[in-house]
Amino acid sequence: MARFFDGNWDPYRMLFKLQDEINKAFHVADSSLPFLAERGTSFPRVNVWTGPEQSVLSAEVPGIAMDSIEVMVEGDTLTLKGERKPQDKVAPERYYRCERGHGTFGRSVRLPHRVDAARVTATLRNGILEIKLPKAQEERLHKIVVKN
Repeated sequence: MARFFDGNWDPYRMLFKLQDEINKAFHVADSSLPFLAERGTSFPRVNVWTGPEQSVLSAEVPGIAMDSIEVMVEGDTLTLKGERKPQDKVAPERYYRCERGHGTFGRSVRLPHRVDAARVTATLRNGILEIKLPKAQEERLHKIVVKN
């Protein structure tokens, strides 16, 4: 019992050690999502908002080079594909902790409107990919003037 009250006890140390052992057992040392991580999320995580003229998609892609990202639009669906390359040439058994995985990814997001693909722009700044998706002409709100 004394070891719990010696001032050095970390209640999470045992949990992290258990997580590492489970990761080893399931061979997920270089996975992009550790065994105990939040499930039901996709990579990259995105935010999408829309206005009268366009929608904007913002995606978290830290550590991914611009030339490793592919953006495609078809109708009302945006698809992101890419690859996160490993930072170092370290053998998996040498890692103390490996939560930032590497490998290919793909993510499709259905938008609330059709997109004018010829006018789509994308910028990558500080690990955030921002894609501006102008609405197709037929999707824009047209104000009709009523005459007498």
